[in-house]
Amino acid sequence: MMKRLLPLLLCVSVLFGCDREPATVPSYLHIDEMNVSTNYVEHGTASSNITTAWVEIDGDMIGVFELPAVVPVAKSGQHELKLYPGINLNGIQSLRNIYEFYQPYEEVMTFVENEDVWPDAANDSVPTVTYSPQSFYTYRPIEDFEDISLAFEISNRADTGLSRTTDPNLVFNDPELNENSTQSGYVRLPDEDFLFEVISVEEFTDLPKGGANVYLEMNYKIDAVATVGVFRRIPGQVDQVPVVGLFPTDGEWKKIYINLVTEVSAVPNAEGFRIFIGAVNVEGNGEMDMLFDNIKLVY
Repeated sequence: MMKRLLPLLLCVSVLFGCDREPATVPSYLHIDEMNVSTNYVEHGTASSNITTAWVEIDGDMIGVFELPAVVPVAKSGQHELKLYPGINLNGIQSLRNIYEFYQPYEEVMTFVENEDVWPDAANDSVPTVTYSPQSFYTYRPIEDFEDISLAFEISNRADTGLSRTTDPNLVFNDPELNENSTQSGYVRLPDEDFLFEVISVEEFTDLPKGGANVYLEMNYKIDAVATVGVFRRIPGQVDQVPVVGLFPTDGEWKKIYINLVTEVSAVPNAEGFRIFIGAVNVEGNGEMDMLFDNIKLVY
Protein backbone atom coordinates (compact mmCIF):
# COMPACT_ATOMS: atom_id res chain seq x y z
CA MET A 1 0.00 0.00 0.00
CA MET A 2 2.80 2.42 0.95
CA LYS A 3 4.58 1.69 -2.34
CA ARG A 4 1.47 2.70 -4.23
CA LEU A 5 1.07 5.95 -2.26
CA LEU A 6 4.63 7.17 -2.77
CA PRO A 7 4.28 7.98 -6.49
CA LEU A 8 0.96 9.71 -5.83
CA LEU A 9 2.44 11.83 -3.03
CA LEU A 10 5.39 12.69 -5.26
CA CYS A 11 3.03 13.89 -8.03
CA VAL A 12 1.03 15.99 -5.57
CA SER A 13 4.24 17.49 -4.23
CA VAL A 14 5.40 18.43 -7.72
CA LEU A 15 2.04 19.96 -8.65
CA PHE A 16 1.62 22.10 -5.56
CA GLY A 17 5.20 22.70 -4.52
CA CYS A 18 6.18 24.97 -7.44
CA ASP A 19 5.46 28.68 -7.70
CA ARG A 20 3.23 29.51 -10.64
CA GLU A 21 4.14 32.44 -12.87
CA PRO A 22 1.35 35.02 -12.99
CA ALA A 23 -0.53 35.17 -16.28
CA THR A 24 0.43 38.11 -18.49
CA VAL A 25 -2.38 40.61 -18.86
CA PRO A 26 -2.33 41.97 -22.42
CA SER A 27 -2.77 45.46 -23.74
CA TYR A 28 -5.22 45.81 -26.64
CA LEU A 29 -3.93 47.49 -29.78
CA HIS A 30 -6.70 48.90 -31.97
CA ILE A 31 -5.98 49.33 -35.69
CA ASP A 32 -9.16 50.67 -37.23
CA GLU A 33 -7.76 51.60 -40.64
CA MET A 34 -4.62 52.75 -42.42
CA ASN A 35 -4.31 55.58 -44.91
CA VAL A 36 -1.80 56.77 -47.49
CA SER A 37 -0.38 60.26 -47.95
CA THR A 38 1.22 61.33 -51.24
CA ASN A 39 2.71 64.26 -53.07
CA TYR A 40 0.24 64.32 -55.96
CA VAL A 41 2.82 65.58 -58.44
CA GLU A 42 5.19 62.71 -57.63
CA HIS A 43 2.83 59.80 -56.93
CA GLY A 44 -0.67 60.77 -58.00
CA THR A 45 -3.70 60.10 -55.84
CA ALA A 46 -3.47 59.01 -52.22
CA SER A 47 -6.51 56.79 -52.71
CA SER A 48 -5.76 53.40 -51.18
CA ASN A 49 -7.35 50.16 -50.07
CA ILE A 50 -5.27 48.84 -47.19
CA THR A 51 -7.19 45.84 -45.88
CA THR A 52 -4.62 44.09 -43.68
CA ALA A 53 -1.81 44.89 -41.26
CA TRP A 54 1.26 42.81 -40.50
CA VAL A 55 2.03 43.73 -36.87
CA GLU A 56 5.61 43.70 -35.58
CA ILE A 57 6.73 44.68 -32.08
CA ASP A 58 10.40 45.03 -31.13
CA GLY A 59 11.32 43.19 -34.31
CA ASP A 60 9.09 40.18 -33.58
CA MET A 61 6.16 39.47 -35.91
CA ILE A 62 2.96 39.28 -33.85
CA GLY A 63 0.65 38.27 -36.67
CA VAL A 64 -1.42 39.30 -39.67
CA PHE A 65 -4.76 41.01 -39.01
CA GLU A 66 -7.66 42.03 -41.22
CA LEU A 67 -8.71 45.61 -40.55
CA PRO A 68 -10.33 46.79 -38.40
CA ALA A 69 -8.50 44.73 -35.80
CA VAL A 70 -7.98 44.49 -32.05
CA VAL A 71 -4.60 42.90 -31.35
CA PRO A 72 -3.79 41.54 -27.86
CA VAL A 73 -0.20 42.50 -27.03
CA ALA A 74 1.43 40.72 -24.09
CA LYS A 75 3.68 43.66 -23.24
CA SER A 76 3.65 46.76 -21.10
CA GLY A 77 5.71 49.93 -21.22
CA GLN A 78 7.35 51.42 -24.30
CA HIS A 79 7.95 49.23 -27.34
CA GLU A 80 8.68 49.74 -31.03
CA LEU A 81 5.60 49.13 -33.17
CA LYS A 82 5.81 48.56 -36.92
CA LEU A 83 2.77 48.07 -39.15
CA TYR A 84 3.24 46.72 -42.67
CA PRO A 85 0.28 47.72 -44.87
CA GLY A 86 -1.31 44.90 -46.84
CA ILE A 87 -3.66 44.75 -49.81
CA ASN A 88 -6.02 42.25 -51.43
CA LEU A 89 -3.99 40.94 -54.35
CA ASN A 90 -5.95 41.41 -57.60
CA GLY A 91 -8.96 42.33 -55.47
CA ILE A 92 -9.23 38.82 -54.03
CA GLN A 93 -9.93 38.83 -50.29
CA SER A 94 -8.25 35.48 -49.68
CA LEU A 95 -5.00 36.65 -51.31
CA ARG A 96 -3.32 39.19 -49.05
CA ASN A 97 0.13 40.64 -49.62
CA ILE A 98 2.28 43.24 -47.94
CA TYR A 99 2.31 46.11 -50.42
CA GLU A 100 6.04 46.54 -50.73
CA PHE A 101 5.81 50.01 -52.28
CA TYR A 102 4.27 51.52 -49.14
CA GLN A 103 6.64 52.21 -46.28
CA PRO A 104 5.69 50.58 -42.96
CA TYR A 105 4.23 52.72 -40.21
CA GLU A 106 6.56 53.03 -37.19
CA GLU A 107 5.96 54.37 -33.70
CA VAL A 108 7.33 53.92 -30.18
CA MET A 109 4.15 53.12 -28.25
CA THR A 110 3.33 52.79 -24.59
CA PHE A 111 1.36 49.64 -23.83
CA VAL A 112 -0.62 49.38 -20.59
CA GLU A 113 -1.93 46.10 -19.21
CA ASN A 114 -5.65 45.57 -19.76
CA GLU A 115 -6.04 48.92 -21.52
CA ASP A 116 -6.92 49.88 -25.10
CA VAL A 117 -4.31 51.75 -27.13
CA TRP A 118 -4.36 53.25 -30.61
CA PRO A 119 -1.42 54.04 -32.90
CA ASP A 120 -0.91 57.64 -34.02
CA ALA A 121 -3.28 58.85 -31.32
CA ALA A 122 -2.30 62.46 -32.03
CA ASN A 123 -3.72 62.22 -35.59
CA ASP A 124 -7.19 60.70 -35.24
CA SER A 125 -5.64 57.28 -34.47
CA VAL A 126 -5.31 56.48 -38.18
CA PRO A 127 -1.73 55.43 -38.99
CA THR A 128 -0.69 56.91 -42.33
CA VAL A 129 2.02 55.62 -44.65
CA THR A 130 3.71 56.95 -47.78
CA TYR A 131 5.22 55.44 -50.89
CA SER A 132 8.81 54.32 -50.44
CA PRO A 133 11.52 56.62 -51.84
CA GLN A 134 11.62 56.38 -55.62
CA SER A 135 15.22 55.19 -55.52
CA PHE A 136 13.73 51.81 -54.53
CA TYR A 137 11.07 51.51 -57.24
CA THR A 138 9.63 53.05 -60.41
CA TYR A 139 6.35 54.96 -60.52
CA ARG A 140 4.71 55.35 -63.94
CA PRO A 141 1.55 57.44 -64.14
CA ILE A 142 -0.62 56.25 -67.01
CA GLU A 143 -3.85 58.23 -66.80
CA ASP A 144 -5.60 60.51 -64.31
CA PHE A 145 -7.80 62.09 -67.03
CA GLU A 146 -6.81 65.62 -66.02
CA ASP A 147 -4.65 66.32 -69.11
CA ILE A 148 -5.73 67.19 -72.64
CA SER A 149 -4.58 63.97 -74.28
CA LEU A 150 -5.79 60.47 -73.42
CA ALA A 151 -3.35 57.67 -72.61
CA PHE A 152 -5.78 55.02 -73.91
CA GLU A 153 -7.03 54.47 -77.45
CA ILE A 154 -9.89 52.38 -78.77
CA SER A 155 -8.93 48.89 -79.97
CA ASN A 156 -9.49 48.03 -83.63
CA ARG A 157 -12.33 45.61 -82.80
CA ALA A 158 -14.24 47.69 -80.24
CA ASP A 159 -17.46 49.64 -80.71
CA THR A 160 -16.36 52.45 -78.41
CA GLY A 161 -13.50 53.74 -76.27
CA LEU A 162 -13.06 56.05 -73.29
CA SER A 163 -13.99 59.71 -73.07
CA ARG A 164 -13.83 62.16 -70.19
CA THR A 165 -16.59 63.29 -67.92
CA THR A 166 -16.62 66.43 -65.81
CA ASP A 167 -19.96 65.63 -64.19
CA PRO A 168 -19.32 66.09 -60.44
CA ASN A 169 -21.79 63.29 -59.75
CA LEU A 170 -19.59 60.88 -61.70
CA VAL A 171 -16.00 62.09 -61.25
CA PHE A 172 -13.75 60.38 -58.70
CA ASN A 173 -13.19 62.97 -55.99
CA ASP A 174 -12.79 61.76 -52.42
CA PRO A 175 -13.31 64.86 -50.23
CA GLU A 176 -11.05 63.41 -47.53
CA LEU A 177 -8.11 63.42 -49.97
CA ASN A 178 -8.48 67.09 -50.95
CA GLU A 179 -7.11 66.43 -54.45
CA ASN A 180 -9.72 68.42 -56.40
CA SER A 181 -10.03 65.95 -59.27
CA THR A 182 -12.26 67.35 -62.00
CA GLN A 183 -12.36 64.59 -64.64
CA SER A 184 -12.58 60.80 -64.90
CA GLY A 185 -12.61 58.29 -67.74
CA TYR A 186 -16.14 57.39 -68.79
CA VAL A 187 -18.05 55.16 -71.20
CA ARG A 188 -21.74 54.26 -71.40
CA LEU A 189 -22.54 50.87 -72.90
CA PRO A 190 -25.91 50.98 -74.72
CA ASP A 191 -28.56 48.31 -74.31
CA GLU A 192 -27.37 46.16 -77.20
CA ASP A 193 -24.58 43.75 -78.07
CA PHE A 194 -21.68 46.11 -77.59
CA LEU A 195 -17.91 45.86 -77.03
CA PHE A 196 -15.85 48.43 -75.14
CA GLU A 197 -12.08 48.00 -75.24
CA VAL A 198 -9.20 50.43 -74.88
CA ILE A 199 -5.44 49.91 -74.99
CA SER A 200 -2.67 52.07 -73.54
CA VAL A 201 -1.06 54.23 -76.20
CA GLU A 202 2.33 53.67 -74.60
CA GLU A 203 4.02 50.30 -74.85
CA PHE A 204 6.01 49.52 -71.71
CA THR A 205 9.33 47.97 -72.70
CA ASP A 206 11.27 48.18 -69.43
CA LEU A 207 9.07 46.25 -67.00
CA PRO A 208 11.20 44.05 -64.73
CA LYS A 209 11.11 40.28 -65.15
CA GLY A 210 12.52 37.38 -63.16
CA GLY A 211 9.56 37.30 -60.78
CA ALA A 212 9.61 40.99 -59.85
CA ASN A 213 6.27 42.44 -58.81
CA VAL A 214 4.66 44.85 -61.28
CA TYR A 215 1.49 46.46 -59.92
CA LEU A 216 -1.23 48.27 -61.81
CA GLU A 217 -3.23 50.52 -59.48
CA MET A 218 -6.58 51.97 -60.47
CA ASN A 219 -9.90 53.31 -59.21
CA TYR A 220 -13.09 52.13 -60.87
CA LYS A 221 -16.87 52.42 -60.59
CA ILE A 222 -18.69 50.08 -62.97
CA ASP A 223 -22.11 48.61 -63.71
CA ALA A 224 -20.86 45.72 -65.86
CA VAL A 225 -18.11 43.13 -65.52
CA ALA A 226 -14.83 44.47 -66.93
CA THR A 227 -11.58 42.72 -67.80
CA VAL A 228 -8.10 44.17 -67.27
CA GLY A 229 -4.98 42.65 -68.77
CA VAL A 230 -2.07 43.15 -71.14
CA PHE A 231 -1.23 42.86 -74.79
CA ARG A 232 2.17 41.16 -74.74
CA ARG A 233 4.44 41.56 -77.76
CA ILE A 234 6.87 38.75 -78.46
CA PRO A 235 8.88 38.20 -81.65
CA GLY A 236 6.44 37.49 -84.47
CA GLN A 237 3.17 37.93 -82.57
CA VAL A 238 1.11 39.79 -79.99
CA ASP A 239 -0.83 37.92 -77.28
CA GLN A 240 -3.81 39.30 -75.41
CA VAL A 241 -3.65 38.09 -71.80
CA PRO A 242 -6.56 38.77 -69.39
CA VAL A 243 -5.40 39.22 -65.79
CA VAL A 244 -8.42 40.07 -63.59
CA GLY A 245 -12.16 40.53 -63.83
CA LEU A 246 -13.68 43.57 -62.16
CA PHE A 247 -17.21 43.13 -60.87
CA PRO A 248 -19.97 45.75 -60.59
CA THR A 249 -19.37 48.07 -57.65
CA ASP A 250 -22.97 48.94 -56.69
CA GLY A 251 -22.49 52.64 -57.34
CA GLU A 252 -19.28 53.00 -55.32
CA TRP A 253 -15.72 53.82 -56.33
CA LYS A 254 -13.25 51.05 -55.52
CA LYS A 255 -9.47 50.73 -55.57
CA ILE A 256 -7.60 47.67 -56.83
CA TYR A 257 -3.97 46.55 -56.98
CA ILE A 258 -3.35 44.20 -59.92
CA ASN A 259 -0.09 42.26 -59.98
CA LEU A 260 1.19 41.66 -63.52
CA VAL A 261 4.19 39.60 -62.37
CA THR A 262 3.05 36.37 -64.04
CA GLU A 263 2.16 38.00 -67.34
CA VAL A 264 5.43 39.95 -67.48
CA SER A 265 7.84 37.29 -66.22
CA ALA A 266 6.31 34.18 -67.81
CA VAL A 267 7.72 34.96 -71.27
CA PRO A 268 11.36 36.08 -70.96
CA ASN A 269 11.58 37.15 -74.61
CA ALA A 270 8.55 39.45 -74.44
CA GLU A 271 9.58 42.84 -75.79
CA GLY A 272 6.75 45.10 -74.68
CA PHE A 273 3.40 45.34 -72.89
CA ARG A 274 0.30 47.49 -73.33
CA ILE A 275 -2.50 47.69 -70.76
CA PHE A 276 -6.06 46.98 -71.87
CA ILE A 277 -9.49 47.43 -70.27
CA GLY A 278 -12.59 45.89 -71.81
CA ALA A 279 -16.24 45.07 -71.21
CA VAL A 280 -19.19 43.62 -73.11
CA ASN A 281 -22.87 44.46 -72.87
CA VAL A 282 -25.66 42.22 -74.15
CA GLU A 283 -29.01 43.44 -75.39
CA GLY A 284 -31.58 43.24 -72.62
CA ASN A 285 -29.18 44.14 -69.79
CA GLY A 286 -29.93 47.86 -69.98
CA GLU A 287 -27.42 50.70 -70.26
CA MET A 288 -24.18 50.25 -68.32
CA ASP A 289 -21.91 53.05 -67.07
CA MET A 290 -18.17 52.46 -66.64
CA LEU A 291 -15.84 54.91 -64.86
CA PHE A 292 -12.07 54.67 -64.37
CA ASP A 293 -9.42 56.92 -62.83
CA ASN A 294 -5.91 57.16 -61.35
CA ILE A 295 -4.35 54.39 -63.42
CA LYS A 296 -0.66 53.90 -62.64
CA LEU A 297 2.13 51.32 -62.73
CA VAL A 298 4.40 50.74 -59.74
CA TYR A 299 7.34 48.33 -59.90
